Amino acid sequence: MEIKLVKINTNHYVVVDDSEIKDGDYFLNETNTIEGWIDNYPFKILSPKCKKITHSTEPLEYIGFHVTLGWQLGFGKIKPLILSEIKKLIGEVNMEELELIYHQQLMQRREVAKNFRGQVAGNHPDMFTSREMLSMMEGFTDGYTQALEDNKNKQYTEEDMKYMFECGRNYQNNAEVTFKVSMDFIKDRVKWEVEFVDGKLKLK
Repeated sequence: MEIKLVKINTNHYVVVDDSEIKDGDYFLNETNTIEGWIDNYPFKILSPKCKKITHSTEPLEYIGFHVTLGWQLGFGKIKPLILSEIKKLIGEVNMEELELIYHQQLMQRREVAKNFRGQVAGNHPDMFTSREMLSMMEGFTDGYTQALEDNKNKQYTEEDMKYMFECGRNYQNNAEVTFKVSMDFIKDRVKWEVEFVDGKLKLK
């Protein structure tokens, strides 16, 4: 069975597979939009491209009603994923954490330089001032951001192009679904082939 991890947006990821979609299940449809399935849904035919959602970082199912708050979302059939663990799994970079790590490295280098007793003692190149460290961190951040910008045009897959084709075919008479809207929709939508090993999600 094919299992995939799908990024819906920055903080929402789901796991989907090819298992049968039954009453009360949620799935990604042929345009990768989340839907719920009801057996008596009139005139609805599921596309073979629809994939059942088995896990999610955000609750999708209605589990109860509160007089003040209204319908409450929670986890039932769909099992929860921990967002921080998913981001770690796929190697997604947290820029704030990256900056903190780089700052700590600079501090450690400066500390080593302070205690250096060799030929350049007192004039070690790693004796950074606070202003120099700030400039280095800004340069590090700017460089990383530029690298992302330089590679942004390499992020779309053949599957993304199929999605664009489906949008054009399905919404050709709908002015609200434009090329820009469709492109914005897939920019954050990335997929990984995964598997469960001893109950843990792993990349294949």
